[in-house]
Amino acid sequence: MAPLEIPTSSALPSPIIENKAPSPSAIPAGFGYRCGRRSCKRLARQLLTFVVVLCLLTGSEAAFQAGPAVVPDTLVAGATSSSVATFTTGTAIPADGKVVIEFPAAFFAISATSVTAQNMDGTLGVAVSGKTVTITRSGGTEVAQGTAVTLTIPACVNQKFAGSSGSWAVFKTTDSTDTILDEATGGDLPAAVTFTPS
Repeated sequence: MAPLEIPTSSALPSPIIENKAPSPSAIPAGFGYRCGRRSCKRLARQLLTFVVVLCLLTGSEAAFQAGPAVVPDTLVAGATSSSVATFTTGTAIPADGKVVIEFPAAFFAISATSVTAQNMDGTLGVAVSGKTVTITRSGGTEVAQGTAVTLTIPACVNQKFAGSSGSWAVFKTTDSTDTILDEATGGDLPAAVTFTPS
């Protein structure tokens, strides 16, 4: 009987392991493979266009051309007076648009049921929720871009103590669907006022 021969490792078939990288033509240019000069330029132009469009979409929010500002008729702590809001539109306000103003939290109460306006016609409805006043237009005409508007809001009860009111929290205009037209943020919000002792 012939002795059993055990094959050496060199005689065994090698396992087939494919480590073949995909063809550059199968991968979009710019994703790990060098592309031709023309395709690279085309990719660069597409990326630049995308960045520009993204910047326009995220940075197109309009701001007021001037203001806004809100100043009470009297700065005596605890007094009830009218607050006069002024601003110049950066975006036209449609005939059914809105103006939304949130007073500082320190104000004691806002009880307005009506407002009067300059350079904004039509009927102005008023809704108050906490310290937020929403003025809704109807029956008027568009307020054009660059128009200086004054709104007088009655029945505002000043904070009960002397000192700074803090900045106004919200000041914006919107269309009828609450899409923002102009909005003040950060340091552009109406500045604090200082109340004196009663």
